[in-house]
Amino acid sequence: MRNLLITIITILAVYCSASGKERCTVRIMSTDGTRPVELAIYDSKSDLRNSNLRTRLLDGDTIINLEADEIIKYSVTDVGEMLEKGGTRRFGDFFVENGALVDIRLSAEGISVSSTGKEDTAWRGMEAEMKEVFADDLAYLRSKGDNLTEEEADSLSRKMYDWQYDYCQRKPMLGFLLDLDESLSNYSFTDTEIKNKVDVYKRSYLNFRPDHSSHRSIAANLEKGYQMKGGKYNDFTARNADGDTVRASEFFRDRVTMVICWATWCLPCRKDALDAVPVFEKYKDRGLVAFSLAHEFNSPDEFRKAIAEDKLPWPSLYDLDDEFGVFEKHGTSNAAFFLVDRDGTIVATAYSAEELEPAIVALLPE
Repeated sequence: MRNLLITIITILAVYCSASGKERCTVRIMSTDGTRPVELAIYDSKSDLRNSNLRTRLLDGDTIINLEADEIIKYSVTDVGEMLEKGGTRRFGDFFVENGALVDIRLSAEGISVSSTGKEDTAWRGMEAEMKEVFADDLAYLRSKGDNLTEEEADSLSRKMYDWQYDYCQRKPMLGFLLDLDESLSNYSFTDTEIKNKVDVYKRSYLNFRPDHSSHRSIAANLEKGYQMKGGKYNDFTARNADGDTVRASEFFRDRVTMVICWATWCLPCRKDALDAVPVFEKYKDRGLVAFSLAHEFNSPDEFRKAIAEDKLPWPSLYDLDDEFGVFEKHGTSNAAFFLVDRDGTIVATAYSAEELEPAIVALLPE
């Protein structure tokens, strides 16, 4: 039976290569004892909640055929576990490319994905080589257990990222384009490496596979003016408490500035803004300034009420019903903190003012 399945897949691969489409066969399997799950399979640039391709794995293998106009990246996520537990460790990704056989195997620990596709193989080969290069470093850090410091972990992460960027510049591959396209399409301020990825793209990928639609998507997203760590804090329009339009540069240019993103409908975000007040008061005499951005809907009345009650000691701006796309630019729907230096560069991002404090001290020593 298994030989028959492989024969059918081989015939499909021959058909695909002659059709002008990118088609792959996805085979979903589970290890013995893995409980039934509901999987969502979807374009990695889209929201999994919009997936119309869901499968419930019960017994045996499940076979799915996927088609695309060009090679694209797909993701697979155990939505059943997400709905039940609020999160999942079972997720993965793969490329839809001509004639590829993609094996997705589920276990209690997670999802493993393998593919016979050329581009997928190249991308996973880079990841495997990186793990081999840093195997001793990773083993050493694991051996430290609870004694591992944040500085040691960050140092190794930096080395691994730099190695990966160097590799992707020397050996351009479609996997990098697809990865960057996904990162920009789902931009979050927590992606502190996105600026470095964009720099690699501009140095080595502008003329690589120029007909692929990822180039147009990347260019369109970069036009939005995302606020990326390591890049310039891009100017934008918002409204002040009186409802007048203002430019953000009035509040951050040539000064060390803390930017607080929050929303009145998000009670934890409102608390985060209040918790930032002591940090601001501690460093304002050294030159720290601040302003806040509220993500509001329907009416600014709750915003005006909140800033009057909370007595925030900095200018408070808002974007109502995404009029100016301020929060998309900041890669958040509510809570985020940014620290901008005097040159207008974003030097740190965080979930709280307390997390920003070391960077504030570095910019504004006693």
